[in-house]
Amino acid sequence: MIDAEEATVAAIAGFGNYVITGLAAAPEGNRVYAGLSLQSAYRQYDSGLVGVIDTAANALIRTIDLGASPDTINVSPDGSMLYTTHYDHKLVSAVDLASQFVTPIALSDAPLGVSITPDDLQVYVTNRCSLSVIDTVTNEVAPIAVGDLPRCVRISPDGKRAYVSNFGDGSVSVIDTIAQCVTDTVEVGGHPEALAVSPDGHHLYVGDYWSGTVTVLSVQP
Repeated sequence: MIDAEEATVAAIAGFGNYVITGLAAAPEGNRVYAGLSLQSAYRQYDSGLVGVIDTAANALIRTIDLGASPDTINVSPDGSMLYTTHYDHKLVSAVDLASQFVTPIALSDAPLGVSITPDDLQVYVTNRCSLSVIDTVTNEVAPIAVGDLPRCVRISPDGKRAYVSNFGDGSVSVIDTIAQCVTDTVEVGGHPEALAVSPDGHHLYVGDYWSGTVTVLSVQP
């Protein structure tokens, strides 16, 4: 933990032989969640945890058993749920942070990352070769056809659109989150991967993996 104002660094102990695969902060800032997997020379782990860190005490206060090794993690905007990907098992775990109950959600493809709409009703999942959307009420999964090799998904601040970078065909897909379909495809060339949306929703930043360039798109807020 780095205190930016005091320029001090504090170590948080208690992780033992676990490697940290991902971090996500609660919206209130009182908790940070760490994806934990046992150290191993073999990548596919059979179990994993979420470590809960109290940011006031800078201490690990409890762990939540996932049943599969976590990769990327994200917390819902209301702070009630945590979603973590399990690439090797083709799963996303939905973790109720109040009850610590874990619901495994099976996918047809290996997940890479998740992004959650501001109303907490949808979770968009980029997979190895596809895009999925999870209904957070029913935990049902539906595919959305996008470009080749989707790698990153970001949601507009108002939650009306999702943007997906398509690494394989040099494009960005624009998704209507209500209709859950692609409304536009923007050709950016190269190999787009990282995405960021400006806080006002007017600009989308697209990072190209190989060229080291960032393309700025003006988008409908």
